[in-house]
Amino acid sequence: KSSLGNLISGTRVFEVADDTASVTNLDSVMRYEAADGSLLLLDTIGLGDTELDQSKVAASIRDTALSAPGGVDVLLFVMRHGRITDDAIARLIFITEYLWGKECFANLYCVITGASRYLVRQDEAVQWIEKQAKANWRFKHIYDMVGSDAKRFIFVDNP
Repeated sequence: KSSLGNLISGTRVFEVADDTASVTNLDSVMRYEAADGSLLLLDTIGLGDTELDQSKVAASIRDTALSAPGGVDVLLFVMRHGRITDDAIARLIFITEYLWGKECFANLYCVITGASRYLVRQDEAVQWIEKQAKANWRFKHIYDMVGSDAKRFIFVDNP
């Protein structure tokens, strides 16, 4: 997630590492604002990549979101290309319902990392999304959350 924030901002704002443990924690700097005020990025603790319990993660994400005075226009759920665990989907459901409710779904996009194949092959990306939605109830739930709209899935290579 932090690498994606750095990619979007065009600068290294958020700390990143190849460690097996998350570098984003309760004390991390999690904010970037463009000089012209056109962009505010908030890097939160990951839903499943921390030693903190779910309620502390949710509280941290909530507090981070509250630091955006103009509100939140886009929520990016970042996941690796591959399997979605029960834990990951449970945390996504908990965090969206706990913080914003289903109203936030209109602003939700799913970013899939490690998916360079689909960066340039949009037709294959759509086919993959539709196949996953039919084959996996977890993915189907995410697909439903984004309005069953394949355009709300963003594929990136690991930045």
